[in-house]
Amino acid sequence: MICKQCKKDKIELNSKQLCSDCVFENNHDGKSRQQVYLERSKNKLASKIVKNNIVSPKRSDVLRKDKQCYLTVFLTKPNKCEECGEELPNIFDTEKGEIVSIFQYSHILTKGSHPEHRFNPLNFNRLCLKCHQMWEFGDRSKMKILVPNKIVIEKLLRRKEKDCVKISDDGLYYFKLSQIKRGEADRYPLELIRINGK
Repeated sequence: MICKQCKKDKIELNSKQLCSDCVFENNHDGKSRQQVYLERSKNKLASKIVKNNIVSPKRSDVLRKDKQCYLTVFLTKPNKCEECGEELPNIFDTEKGEIVSIFQYSHILTKGSHPEHRFNPLNFNRLCLKCHQMWEFGDRSKMKILVPNKIVIEKLLRRKEKDCVKISDDGLYYFKLSQIKRGEADRYPLELIRINGK
């Protein structure tokens, strides 16, 4: 069958007797697939360059504080995963200033739920990628760092005791269920209780 527009012999034609290449050109202002894909790739590259080179002053300040905090953690904790003992890099950053293996800096209390502790070096574990994933998304109850982290959490939240209720003799304070953001309750290693009307 012959395309009505390009007059080339094509196997598949649409109901208007046009080949897929001609339909594409009609839908893209006469540009071929190659031209359109080349333009798209240039635009993607340009947008990445803009995103990577232009950082707002506020974001720049956050990144600077993050790096300072990570350096403090790097200098004060051993170069081993606190959970499994795997060796971690003994170099903090590259010659370009990029942090090596940024995954190794794991927040005990998440940045999203406790932004006030984002830059607190006490709120960190140094973990390998596997253990970091386990802490963030796995079953924390099976991890060795759970008990030490509970103690750290209690210290970090001590000034917020009015938002917590002591329910055991182990010296730890536990969140009121009403203080936990919806959908995050299972992410905390602490037991949770429901306090009616409090």
